[in-house]
Amino acid sequence: MNRKLKSFIEKLIPARYLEFFSSKIIILTKKPNQGHVISDLFLLRQEGEWETYFECIQINKILNPLKEVKRNSIKIHFNNFNGKFIGEKTILLPEDYKISLNINEIANDLGINKDSTFSIFHSNKTKWLSNFGSFLGDRGYSGYINLKIGPIKSFIHGNLDAISYFNNKTKLLGNFSFTHKKYFIQHDFESNFKYEFFWVNTTNKKQNIYINEIKSNGKKTISLVVNPKGMIKFTKQIDYAGLNSKIVIKSKLFLARPVVFKIMNSSFDVFHG
Repeated sequence: MNRKLKSFIEKLIPARYLEFFSSKIIILTKKPNQGHVISDLFLLRQEGEWETYFECIQINKILNPLKEVKRNSIKIHFNNFNGKFIGEKTILLPEDYKISLNINEIANDLGINKDSTFSIFHSNKTKWLSNFGSFLGDRGYSGYINLKIGPIKSFIHGNLDAISYFNNKTKLLGNFSFTHKKYFIQHDFESNFKYEFFWVNTTNKKQNIYINEIKSNGKKTISLVVNPKGMIKFTKQIDYAGLNSKIVIKSKLFLARPVVFKIMNSSFDVFHG
């Protein structure tokens, strides 16, 4: 299909309507307008002695390595678990190519001390990217540490283009379907460990998440609701009967992929399911 025609159709027709023409047409995210900058909806953990960091890169310097570029600034937006905007802060980045930001400290300065979501929007000094149909975005690495569990920080990459920003306004980019989809988490959940699952909602509608835990002795389903820009948490406790499980997610999201924390005896891991 002609690229311009395809782009026009994607912008004109919502992704869930395109499914009527073919079940193979899946468009995970909306295409933002030119000039917008993009971020993921990252997870901020600070309750229960968790700390969250973000590895921020000087994108303008990376894209223009031979050109003297003015120092980049970023705007960090925070939303609570219900998706309500609760604060923002603009940070002028140093000359270094990369800096590790302590997101807890930034949130605490704004009076935010609960688990929430955050987005990283870079100042758009690369407007020439529009000539190539591209956008400035950050889906980088967030790092987590909890000294009660273990001394090593664990990192996870951004999931998808979730939200765009332009002229002090944000726009959610996630698409969803008319029908329920199944997402099979690609991990066997061992009975002797605790797991914590987090989902964010990058669509503009409330979404129902059905968590199906399947064991050798049966299945149980838990239903949760997540607001736009918000997040939900589900905890899978240790199964002292020794039964491992698989988890299947049913929702109208095209990609209901969670952030999973695996809590072990003296360490933890974080990954996308």
